[in-house]
Amino acid sequence: WLTKNILTVLPNVIFINFIFLINCVRLKRPFYLLSIRKPKTFNEKINWLKFYTRYPNGKRLADKLDVRSFVSDRIGSTYLVPLLGIYNDVNEIDFKELPDKFVLKTTHGSGWNVICMNKLNLNLDKVKQKLSEWLKRNPYYLCREWQYNVAYPRIICEELIGENVNDYKFFCFNGKVKYIQVDIDRFTQHKRNLYDTSWNLINIEINYPRYFDTIARPTKLTEMITLAEKLSSNILFVRVDLYFHGDQVYFGEMTLFPGSGFEPFNSYASDLEFGRVLILNGEHD
Repeated sequence: WLTKNILTVLPNVIFINFIFLINCVRLKRPFYLLSIRKPKTFNEKINWLKFYTRYPNGKRLADKLDVRSFVSDRIGSTYLVPLLGIYNDVNEIDFKELPDKFVLKTTHGSGWNVICMNKLNLNLDKVKQKLSEWLKRNPYYLCREWQYNVAYPRIICEELIGENVNDYKFFCFNGKVKYIQVDIDRFTQHKRNLYDTSWNLINIEINYPRYFDTIARPTKLTEMITLAEKLSSNILFVRVDLYFHGDQVYFGEMTLFPGSGFEPFNSYASDLEFGRVLILNGEHD
């Protein structure tokens, strides 16, 4: 209610700084004003792209179901997590027909997922209530990301490919991977590391503190970089998320505006350094 009825009337620059301030306070990160008139930092440029660009495939890439055909066309269907069902309403889901382990997710928004490790332990009433609430929400009002402003969100069910699956996020600039993000202990004490394409640790933190133990270079890193670059071809910026489990690479999702441009860095200098790689149209390197 707050975001839809009050925050929506705020001008863009006030809105982004209000949300950014909340995140900085919550995560104990330094706050600095974000500008979209003359964007320099990564967060500023992500917000500029969010407000002033419209990718022809934007809504297709953001939709968890529609993006599958895009992925299949570019890199092949073998990289897709097997699909178990498509539903317009929670009442269409026949839980008796689903396997013991699966993932339910809405096709719009981010993080609206139900991960079922054991169907016997699933509270069906709570799951249905949660999914129904998500279907009614319009994530556009939370972040002003135009690609999520859809009329008919759906629910999909995918196979659960494994527990504690490694998730690699490839930051692609004009079809070239520059940085790789790895998240650790996402549901307990969230840590996050950033690497270059040679798997050298980068001294930059985004949102979460660094993980100081060794994270092994994935054996199929070269293949994943190639896949991410094929998927991001002809796109000024996009983050491509891939899973690696059981010697198999799987497609996760494509994110046009990571963190919606609200993820605090460990310093303004780090945000600025990241932003230098993202060259906007008309901007000189």
